[in-house]
Amino acid sequence: MQSEHFLYPTNIINMFPASQIEHWTANKNVETFKKGELICTPGQLSDSVYLIIEGHARIFHIHLEGKECVLGILSKGDFIDLLHVFSQKESQLFAKALTEVKLISLTKAEVRNEIQQNKELSTTLLYYFANRLQDTIEVLEQVAYGKVEERLLFLLDKLANKSEKKRGLVSFT
Repeated sequence: MQSEHFLYPTNIINMFPASQIEHWTANKNVETFKKGELICTPGQLSDSVYLIIEGHARIFHIHLEGKECVLGILSKGDFIDLLHVFSQKESQLFAKALTEVKLISLTKAEVRNEIQQNKELSTTLLYYFANRLQDTIEVLEQVAYGKVEERLLFLLDKLANKSEKKRGLVSFT
């Protein structure tokens, strides 16, 4: 079982059939981004998503006041903007290379098609996104109603290795 980290999403690529991943990686051109380069900006990925082949990228939003909100750190096997495969809204996501990043671009249609054809994959992704929504609601509740000490404990708990927590080795609350 993989460990889940708050800022390091579960490697969703492992949910897709290996044959499909091999097909995508063998038939697509690899794009390379140097450390510090912007990989995408809002609206840029209107018809596609990126699959990271190598390297690390930071995904974030920028508030109207210019403040940056980091959403996660992605690495090999992670998709940039997979959520918007299922959305009609324009993405507001920024992605920036933290190291040299190699990736491939996939159309939303081909990713959506693979998900629609595979019932197990559809169910697994639904479960994954439902859990992410639940986590987001918990964070919002802590920010809105929690005392500073409670928020700190909550975030420390989220950052702790989930498998250690399940075995009872880590407990902040």
